[in-house]
Amino acid sequence: MPITFGVFNRQDDIVNRTHVVTTGVFSGGVGSLAGSNFTTKSDSTEQKSFYANMQYSSETQFSVTYGHIAGSGSTAPSTVAEASGGFTRTKMIYKQLANKCLPDSQNLENDTTGFRFTASVDTTEINTKAVSEDIYAITFDRTRMKDRLNKKNWTLTLSGSNTIGTEVTLHLTDDSQDNDFPVVATPAGPRYNIVSGSDGVVHTKANSKLFGYYFPHIGTMIFDGNEMSTSMGGEPAYANSASVAPIPHTGSGLSPNRNNAAGYKAAADSSHNLSIPNVRSAHNHLKLAKAIQLGSFNQRAEQEKTTVSHYVYAMPREFNYSSNPTFTTGSDSVLIVDEFKGDPQTFITTIALYDQTNVPVALGKVSQPIKKNFSRLATFKVDLDF
Repeated sequence: MPITFGVFNRQDDIVNRTHVVTTGVFSGGVGSLAGSNFTTKSDSTEQKSFYANMQYSSETQFSVTYGHIAGSGSTAPSTVAEASGGFTRTKMIYKQLANKCLPDSQNLENDTTGFRFTASVDTTEINTKAVSEDIYAITFDRTRMKDRLNKKNWTLTLSGSNTIGTEVTLHLTDDSQDNDFPVVATPAGPRYNIVSGSDGVVHTKANSKLFGYYFPHIGTMIFDGNEMSTSMGGEPAYANSASVAPIPHTGSGLSPNRNNAAGYKAAADSSHNLSIPNVRSAHNHLKLAKAIQLGSFNQRAEQEKTTVSHYVYAMPREFNYSSNPTFTTGSDSVLIVDEFKGDPQTFITTIALYDQTNVPVALGKVSQPIKKNFSRLATFKVDLDF
């Protein structure tokens, strides 16, 4: 009677291993895009007062936003719920990101605690650092992150100008490969510093110039508004609509407009009339969107995959017969080919894995038929990825 099943020795025949697979985070697995490929999604007016969704190939890739610890740069409370808590849109953004990323000791319910951008991990030094009132942020679409964003292998290039209109380009990456600055554990997972550099190669260390924090496990980058404004100030330009194109006098940059609705005036004409009230917010997040569009973005996602390798052995005395009806004839299963009598020949084309109830759970075909007889031993490795 021909052997049709072989039983695995779990200790020797099955091997589990986990490895990290990376892929480009953007649509189609693309890992590098010029900023001109990104457009802003046509969201509702209310949505665009909080953030802008950046699209590529008509699909949202990530969002950009701006937050202020006291709510500057956005409209005054417009509902009872907002007014009761004193929250404007930019304050909501700031508090939401602080709640997600900061430990409770740095995230009290007042306007004096928040993001303190420092490369130090010493609590005393952290507490003496001034709280950054302004933050910019990039948050990736969850479905594109896989398990998390890849550390080291990313570069964000921002382009704009300084306050006198001279072109400025920033190349930003994380310092996960810099042993001088250990990874910091946070409620949002491991945190790394965002510094000047490219693909994990640090140009200027975090203790000299720190641009923000990188939280790969939640797909978020938080930028220090003070440092971004200092490095690429541009002008606190007016936004005449919730679009990517603010109206700069001397150039685009990341210096935020902190005026609220009562004092903030936006005008589409060249005079920038400051006497006409505007109920919209300053849309400072569009400054970051513009800087990205003028630059480029290289980013990868990573995913842990478990591969279970099954080593399948066809021993010399096994799998030398076939249940194919052309192999034998009659009730006694007489070999049809006379040459096979005493020396049967088969060709292995397919390997199936079965569970304990003999239900097939995986099926694979070999690249070409493998000849099998009593003088041949065949070994196969079947990988299942999860």
